[in-house]
Amino acid sequence: MSDSTSPIQKIEARLHAITYEALGIHSFELRHPDGAALPAFAAGSHIDLYLGNGMVRSYSLVNRQGETHRYVVGIQRDPASRGGSRYVHDNLKVGDKITISTPRNNFPLAEAAPHSAFFAGGIGVTPMFCMVQRMAEIKSSWQLYYSSRTPQHAAYREGIEALDKPGGGQVVFNYDQVPGGKMLDLKAIIGAMAPTTHLYCCGPLPMLSAFEEACKGRPEGTVHVEYFSAREEAAKGGGFNVVMARSGKTVFVPEGKTILDALLDAGEDAPLFLHGRRVRQLRDQGHQRHARPSRHDPHRIGAQGRQDDDDLLLRFQVLGTGARFVAVLSGLEGGLIRLSRRRLSAATFRDACAGLQAIRA
Repeated sequence: MSDSTSPIQKIEARLHAITYEALGIHSFELRHPDGAALPAFAAGSHIDLYLGNGMVRSYSLVNRQGETHRYVVGIQRDPASRGGSRYVHDNLKVGDKITISTPRNNFPLAEAAPHSAFFAGGIGVTPMFCMVQRMAEIKSSWQLYYSSRTPQHAAYREGIEALDKPGGGQVVFNYDQVPGGKMLDLKAIIGAMAPTTHLYCCGPLPMLSAFEEACKGRPEGTVHVEYFSAREEAAKGGGFNVVMARSGKTVFVPEGKTILDALLDAGEDAPLFLHGRRVRQLRDQGHQRHARPSRHDPHRIGAQGRQDDDDLLLRFQVLGTGARFVAVLSGLEGGLIRLSRRRLSAATFRDACAGLQAIRA
């Protein structure tokens, strides 16, 4: 079982089954073509799908930890998809072979916590379903708050209901677009929980923002968040040069353009694809943020398609927090932004560009 910084390993899989889960959401079950066991994974893990259109997308595993005969991912067909979820829903057929990555985990479950509370919104239920299955299996104390627009939009509802304790109350479904429906009062719910409770959230950005606001002041290490998309638009300040350390090529980034767009315009446009969630944790006010590239516009720059080509090493500042993204990024020196080879891939840069603001130190 690997974390997000482990080297990516690819394996072949066969699409064994497609199951309807909710409006716009299907499960895709993958198995080894020869029936062999797949690498083990822990709750919170994800895999990358290498799609036939050249894209790569990351999806959380929803099936039970300990299953090695299959991987199951839940994918929502996004109307705004640029080819990821749309391609999966419209093109993949049972029996197709597909290249996937082995599982990696940067949203781990703290199994030893005295109590855990999970907050899922929409398709953000996918890692949570895997997590609560694990909590039920090891008989840990937990609660799940699952928000969706309507019951028809709630994926894995039957499986989740089956995990609820007799008499209910352990699982709370909230439908905010039915008559009389409303948003969860996260501040009140979280405020009533013991400080030793571990809190997890995955969902749309407004929900994540409200969750983090409600968690302010909680003990460090007890708040866990996973982002599916960037929190801010890419910075377009421009007015500096980007230097490719390996090739020595210099690219000017003009005002109004992102670094990525300038590099693409300059011909650094080898295969673009998502290389999943290899962004290390950011700590701010005790929160653990597990960033991952957007499913709507996640691309990677890689020379001739190699996974470990030029990484983009910058120093960024998380907007509104003052925290510096130093695990991946190294700073501006002499007016130049240095690009050089490092353990993490260039996809990390794409995610950082979309969510963090470059600073000139």
